[in-house]
Amino acid sequence: MRGMSSQGLAVLANPAGHASHVRVRVRDGAGGWVNLSQLEGRDFLDAVEVDESVDQPVSASTVTLKRQIDFFSLAPLRADSKLNANNGQLIRPGREFIVEAAVSPVGMSPSAGEWHLLFHGVIDEVDFPDEQLVFRGRDLGGRLQDVMIEVERPYGDSVAGVEVEAVMQSILADSGTGVLLHTPVAPGWKIRRYAQRKASVLDALRDLAQQIGWEVRYRWREASASFVLTFSEPQRVNPSLAWTFAPGDYRNVPKLALNKTEVRNKIEVVYSDVGDLDVARQTKRKSVVVEDAASQAAYGVRYMQLAEDASSNINRELEARKMADAALSDLKEPLADQEIELDFFLPVELGDLYRFRANGAHYSDDQNLAVTSFRHAFTSEGDALTTITTRGKPSFGVSVWLEMDTRPGLSEPVHTLPPLDPLNVAVTAIVNGFSLSLTPALSGPPVASFELHISTSSGFAPSSSTLRGTFDTTVFGASDLMPGTAYFVRVVPRDRFGNRGNASPQFEVVPKKLDGASLGDSAVGFQHLLYPPTDNLIPNGYNEAGLRAVGKLPEGDKLVEDPINARSGRWVRRVELSNVGAWPGLSWTGGYGSAAPGGRLKCSPGDQFFAEVYVKASSATVSGMGNLHLLWEDANGVYSGQTAVVGVG
Repeated sequence: MRGMSSQGLAVLANPAGHASHVRVRVRDGAGGWVNLSQLEGRDFLDAVEVDESVDQPVSASTVTLKRQIDFFSLAPLRADSKLNANNGQLIRPGREFIVEAAVSPVGMSPSAGEWHLLFHGVIDEVDFPDEQLVFRGRDLGGRLQDVMIEVERPYGDSVAGVEVEAVMQSILADSGTGVLLHTPVAPGWKIRRYAQRKASVLDALRDLAQQIGWEVRYRWREASASFVLTFSEPQRVNPSLAWTFAPGDYRNVPKLALNKTEVRNKIEVVYSDVGDLDVARQTKRKSVVVEDAASQAAYGVRYMQLAEDASSNINRELEARKMADAALSDLKEPLADQEIELDFFLPVELGDLYRFRANGAHYSDDQNLAVTSFRHAFTSEGDALTTITTRGKPSFGVSVWLEMDTRPGLSEPVHTLPPLDPLNVAVTAIVNGFSLSLTPALSGPPVASFELHISTSSGFAPSSSTLRGTFDTTVFGASDLMPGTAYFVRVVPRDRFGNRGNASPQFEVVPKKLDGASLGDSAVGFQHLLYPPTDNLIPNGYNEAGLRAVGKLPEGDKLVEDPINARSGRWVRRVELSNVGAWPGLSWTGGYGSAAPGGRLKCSPGDQFFAEVYVKASSATVSGMGNLHLLWEDANGVYSGQTAVVGVG
């Protein structure tokens, strides 16, 4: 309950009643506050209403004015009115306004210190078709509703976490609101890294608060004498009594009902546990259930499920249980839903616990009920009425919880049923691996991907050590296995919500070795080491070069067409021995003894080379025709006498 002076509290408690006063001020274009009850010496104010409810994120106010008095008009489109001439339209959307109220003994005026700020907001709409001008506005939280998060940003920390109130303040700062968040008592809840989606700033803050059953709204703060954005927990446990109303203190009870429709006494919260990952390193879906036996005995089991998605910061059992306990506390009893009318009661706040004395008509025992909404209404006749709606105890708001219920027709249902087993699984051995094909189950939840598990142990259980990968196709496999070794294969279906189905039966497969039958006709290519006109190292290379090589150095200069003497084909190489012991300059590579620069045949230890020479002498020889030398260089490119010799003829 809001604080008041002892004099003000005494006025409210006076059995003789009290006088109520209200005024509305609007901030003009110059930044000054204009009192609509003292505007150009005239009172334009007719009526004021202020509404606030736990089921609405912002409070609202409706102000009714006289549209025109004498020649002074408040109509925004009357540019000729003096009220709109100096600093622009006085009453228009976007203008700030405040509602102030005071109480005093009957027949007396309030002192300056007895005026209290009742509402501070911004005009949203102006309606002026008749003799009255009506404008409506939301409190300062309306600005946060209007500011959108335009860029998705990450918040929190995956290792240490960040206090939720610090994350909220970062969201406010990044959105350029300039608003400071007030947290009377920190919840001690740290946020892990998550991506903040595009939404209104107020929705983003309330979504975080809602996960632990807390709330974010503008509330009165005595220390600053202003409404500030406040992050707080409803006082669900042992709330203190704020005020007592005797039967003569209120005018009427227009509503008092008991209804079990909104009772929920078994609450399940489904969440993704970041502390327990499956074999694919994805969070496992878990749930906690809390229930109230006394409520179930009285009203039967009334179940509700709250499903947090994978991006929620409810990602551990402790957090999920706290959320479930808060929901159960707010919903387990069909608490009396009472609406009561009384003289203007200035200090009322959401969550206040009031005692209503037995009146012999509605209840025989005193009732302790908490405020869930209130409405102040001031009329031009001077009447001031406060209507208070109460339930059993302070709560986050019944409708807010019920909107999160995952029953069909309400919110998105939680998905916990895993996909069914795949059909027609076939494993085919290939070289160094296998290919697997399957058909997803024709019924059940849609499959998003398949885990592939491989082991050399028969009867193995799929685990992170056997996981080869996840695939979103119906044909996949492996190609880096050991040929000839027996492998065992299993697949596990997954859906997009992280649910894993049963592992398939194991399939045995032995990868093939590479053999000739595995190769196509064009799978292996070849290339001559040398090309014409130096194709000597290719069997019958002269014939392959043929006429194209004739007369070309270093080999074609001695090339002649001699089909009669050629060992095969039509072309032979003529070697002239001009002097005994001379080197004829025969070189396969244009190397040793060749006048033309040539290359070398590079070799490595273990390589083998074969040379075949067919020689026909042009005249009779007395003895051997000579020696054929095969020379090779050492690692330094020096011959150093390294040679192999064979006699010719």
